[in-house]
Formats: sequence, structure tokens, C-alpha cells
Amino acid sequence: MSDSFEVLASVPYSIERIGPTRIFPIAHYPMKIRVHANEAFQGNIVERVPGDFVFIDRGNANLEWGDAAHSFLTATWGVNLAAGASIDLQYVFDAPNRSPDLYLLGPAQMQSTSGGPNFTEARQWQIASDAAGKMMIFYDSAGAVPPGWSCVSCLTGDPFFEKLVVGSSSYNGLGGGTATHTPTAIATVNITASTGLGPNSINNTNNAPIGHTHDLTPSISPVSNYPLYRDLRVIRSNSAGDPGTIPAGAIGVFDVASSSLPMAWYRYAPLDGRYIRSQTSVTSSGGANTHNHTVTGTTSVPPQSGLRSQNSVANGTTDFAHTHTLTATNTDEVNNEPPYTEVLFARLSVASGTPNYIITMWDDTPPTGWVNVSDAGGALAGQFLKGSTTYGLTGGGTSHIHANIVGAVTGVPNNLNNYKANVNYAQARAAHIHTVDISGFSDDSQIPPYVDVIFAKSLSGISVYTQDSFRFYDNINVITPTDPWPPGGSDYNENTEINTPGDSIGANSRIRIRMSVGSTNATTTASAKAFKLQYVAADDCTSALNWTDVAAIGATDVPWRGYNNGSVSDGATIASTL
Repeated sequence: MSDSFEVLASVPYSIERIGPTRIFPIAHYPMKIRVHANEAFQGNIVERVPGDFVFIDRGNANLEWGDAAHSFLTATWGVNLAAGASIDLQYVFDAPNRSPDLYLLGPAQMQSTSGGPNFTEARQWQIASDAAGKMMIFYDSAGAVPPGWSCVSCLTGDPFFEKLVVGSSSYNGLGGGTATHTPTAIATVNITASTGLGPNSINNTNNAPIGHTHDLTPSISPVSNYPLYRDLRVIRSNSAGDPGTIPAGAIGVFDVASSSLPMAWYRYAPLDGRYIRSQTSVTSSGGANTHNHTVTGTTSVPPQSGLRSQNSVANGTTDFAHTHTLTATNTDEVNNEPPYTEVLFARLSVASGTPNYIITMWDDTPPTGWVNVSDAGGALAGQFLKGSTTYGLTGGGTSHIHANIVGAVTGVPNNLNNYKANVNYAQARAAHIHTVDISGFSDDSQIPPYVDVIFAKSLSGISVYTQDSFRFYDNINVITPTDPWPPGGSDYNENTEINTPGDSIGANSRIRIRMSVGSTNATTTASAKAFKLQYVAADDCTSALNWTDVAAIGATDVPWRGYNNGSVSDGATIASTL
């Protein structure tokens, strides 16, 4: 790719654009053309846009078709600029609902009607229609995939095949996790009992002495990482952005009570207490939320030797070169659920438009009107989904360690010798066994196969509020406090809690809290939203429960109550920052 630009010592006019270079096709966008006149100008400023653009707001421009084929439109403004003057011309457009695509706007032209110089913008403005994010949703029908959608879990090579989904700030079709795990551990074979049989001198075969031991490497069975699951399909929209219509049989995720589900959505009870594994099947189930392992193994030959038996009466003792087999032993049972958030799954009974408050999966940036809830700090960041009748309970973990096993036992030896009895009792009995202690179990991942997806919540036209900052002040009867807490002392900065001894709030203290609140996702009308102040006794606000409203002005026998500054009007505009 190559490009070029021209450098001039001076120009009669300059044109600056302020507008998008990448758009989501179903959204509306403003375009601003800022013109500065180094010389006086009287005439028309003409913008050129593709013919399939729709003007939502033409900004007082005169619109005309540019050719008979309607391949482009012109927007014309008549202006009169003195030397040194500037003007902003703005319009709002809606591009075609297709992606990917590339559109060229301009170049804008300044056409003089007073004999002055004409001027043309140096280059066209490029806009990429690149709504890369496609919606993905669970689907419980084994029939044909709905038109406009594709199954991404039906074949062995599909990115979701036999995988769970986990919330992330970005999509990763490769995912991670493993289907099984196998821990390792260390075994200690304890010595034999202190009694035995046979002589400890002269002749013939080596026999195992009393008090011998063995080495043993435990053999531990692999176990599945899949928690309790039900299979469903994952289907993906063939078009970027909100598909507009969700097919019947779709399974959506909600963070509301079942009584508050949108019309035609009904709680999906088959997923209560279960995770979703993506498959072509929509009826199979499996997995378990707890597990144990079976431990077996065969010992080595003991390292102790050197005792011999005499030729004579055939009596049983243990040959030096003997082994034992560990009797199958189970570990303790532990939970193997991955990090989860309980959600409400609901099924759509008839095809319908996308409702607000539904949470769906995306393979790239969600469109306007959707809020990412799995980005860093989001409610579903790093979380798997577990069905429930309510939303919000969390649990699970990334790994586990099994407890030590004490007192497992082996079988009897596999090899015997002959010996002549005497009173020395130096050799191990023929039918002896060992106890075995198994310890040092490894810390093993319990994360099942998964795909990283973006979870986003539809909040079209709904503002999302975030407390950006706060500061405590000593209260005074004016709109703008002047003394940050503590009164007369060293001031606490913004976003600083009151937790220093001696600066704490005493009985009958009056404190002012000023906060800044950000609004995203939709435009908020001033004075249209009310908030309430709550408190809780806790060390950590994030995990605290049982929040209580600050009591009304004049309330008694309460920890916190409101106070009215008589000189400050309700709804007055705050004139300064924190």
C-alpha cells in the first residue's frame, strides 16, 4: 500500500472532519465538517455521500441525487465566511446494514459564487463498516438450524464442540482446559511387623528380613473434569451485530427473577444445577460435581537382603525378590466445579426480537446498546454459567488437592522360599503385608474444556450508571462544602475511606458525601434518575450483604439518618467538581 500527501506554505481554506472511521451498521453516526477560511468565502460547501446512506438529520443541508443511478447524494450548505472565520457543518447518517464494507465520503468541495477560489478537500474520508461481533446463543432443537444461523458445536472440529463457555474480555475459539486430570502423589511403604520366622545364618537362599520395606510409585486413575452438565447446541448468527430476531428454541441467560422474564421466555428447568456442554445433541447429560480417584500400584523388590535359610524342612518364608500389589484405595471426594455464577436460563417459545436484559455470547465487540459483562471487573469475568432458579450465587474453583491417605494395605508377597525353623525369628513371614501411606497429592486443574466468549447484556436505550469517584466533607449549610474530612485536620483525598483512628465519625456528626456518577450506553436526561444512599456494617463493600437505606430526616434510634441543609435547594446544580 502506498499513499501521498501535499505540503503547501498556505491555503485559502482548510477542511477538517470529525467523524467515525469504523461503524456498527445499524447505529446512527454524526459527521462534522469544520471549515476555516483564511480568505473570505461566499458560496456553497458540498458534501458527497454514498447513495444508500440515509440522512437521519441533514443539518439544514439541501440534499440532491448526484446522478441518475442514485449512486451518490450531495448535501449542500450556502455559507458566507469572513477571513479568519470558521464554521461547523454537521449531519447524522445511517449506513446500510451490511458488514464488512468500506464507504468513501467526500471529498468536500467549496464552490465560490463570488469569484473567489474554489477548494477541494485533500482526500476522501474512509469508513469501515466492521461490526465484527456476531451473536451466539444456546439452542435446544435437534432439527434444522434456523435460517441466518450456523451451528458451531455440531461437528468434531467446531470451536464449541464438547466445550463449556467462560466469560472473557475477548473471544478465543481455541479455548483451553482439559477433559480429565490425573494427580501425582508419593507413597511410603511401612516396614513389616517385628515378628518373623527362620534362621539368620548359613546356606542357600536369600530371604527377606523382618523390618524390610519397599518402594512404590502410586498409579492413580484419571477422572473427568466435566461438572454436571446437559448438552445443547451453540448457534451463531451469520450477520454481525444484533440479528434483530432470535429463533424459537433459543436458550437465553438472564439475571432477573423468573417472574420478570420477557414475554415468550420461560425458565428452562432442565438446566437447574447444571452447566451447558456444547454438542450436536440436545438431550444428553453427564459429568459430576464431585469425584475421587482410585490408587493402585505394585511395589519394588525390597532393598534389604542377606539372610539365608538352611536345607531341610520346607516351611514358608518370603523370598528376598518379592513384591506386593497395593489393594485398590480411594482418595477423599472433593468438589471439581469450575468458577461459576448461577444464572437463570430461559427458553424462547416463539421467534421474537431481542429483548432488553438478555445476556448472550459474542465473538467480538458487541454492538451499541449492549454492555459487556465479562470484561475485567464484570460480573461474569472468568465465570462459567450454572443454571439455577435465581441469579448471582458464585462458587467453584480452579484447582484442588486431595487429602493424604494413611494406612492403605498391600496384598501378600508373590514369592516364597523354604527354610528350617529355629528360634531366631529373623525372616519375614510368608503371608506378611505392609501398610502404605500416600501423601503429597499434586494441585490439579479442574477446568474443563472451554471457549472464551464475550458475555454482553442488552440494554438498548437504558443508561448504565457507574460511581466514578467520591469525597467526604465536613458539612456546612451551603451548596459547595469547603473543608474535606476530617474537620480542620489533614484532608482526605478523593476516593479515600475514613479509617484512621481519631478521624472517625462520632455520634451527632454531620458529614457530606459528594459523588460523581458516569452514564454510559444511552443518553440520560438531567434530573430524571434518583439514587438512594445505603450503608452496611462490613469490612469489604464488594462482598457485603444486608444493605440498609439511610433513614429519613429526623428519624431516631438509627445509625444513619438524613440531614437537611436549609439554605440549599433540592435539585440545585452543583457548580464545582469534588
